[in-house]
Amino acid sequence: MRALRAGLHARGHHAAGGVLRVHSSIPVARGLGSSAAATVAGLSLATLATGQSLDRGALLVHATELEGHPDNAAPALYGGLIAVARDERGAPHPFLLPLAPEIGFVYAAPDVEIATPAARAALPTAVPHAAAARMLGRMAALVRGLQTRDVELIRLGMLDELHVPHRLPLINGAERALEAARATGAWGATISGAGSGLIAVCERAAAEPVLAALLNELGAGSVGFVAEPDLYGVRELQVAQ
Repeated sequence: MRALRAGLHARGHHAAGGVLRVHSSIPVARGLGSSAAATVAGLSLATLATGQSLDRGALLVHATELEGHPDNAAPALYGGLIAVARDERGAPHPFLLPLAPEIGFVYAAPDVEIATPAARAALPTAVPHAAAARMLGRMAALVRGLQTRDVELIRLGMLDELHVPHRLPLINGAERALEAARATGAWGATISGAGSGLIAVCERAAAEPVLAALLNELGAGSVGFVAEPDLYGVRELQVAQ
């Protein structure tokens, strides 16, 4: 609703009425970008409701203003494996990266939320230059591994020392769950977004056993599923009346 109102206000519409029915299967406050998806949906709805066509570039700029960063809004808008670089003015520039179709993704989350402000507060205000340099190399390895299905590059790319060590203690059972996922066949496993959700990358045939291992360690009330990458992003659907 916040994004819908912002989108309408940006187009000179300051009053709106009607019935809005919303459905989402994205777990809330679990590190899977639910707020960005809702922001993109609200801005897109405002665009279409005022008779305009979807301009993903303009929508990303507005979504970045509302979200504070473009990392989740960009894939929600464009679909696929999307990276975003910002120019000297801070404007987002999204670009599509190749993703090997045979890679499987598994998501699981415990029955506890971690609000993004709390997750951000757990991070140190500065990191050693050497650690940042190591992470740049791992990022390159991850991008290449996801393109070529290179198991070792994916494993290296999912090693993190910037946020995972600081946020892992906030998630009960997470360390055991990540270890269990790797032992069951995951090439890499880590915190999804800011948490409390976890994500694992594996062979598609191993996805169900990896999911079971994650859920078993996360305990009662945990949720999870085998995730399929969305390759389309936001879409306008014509619904028959």
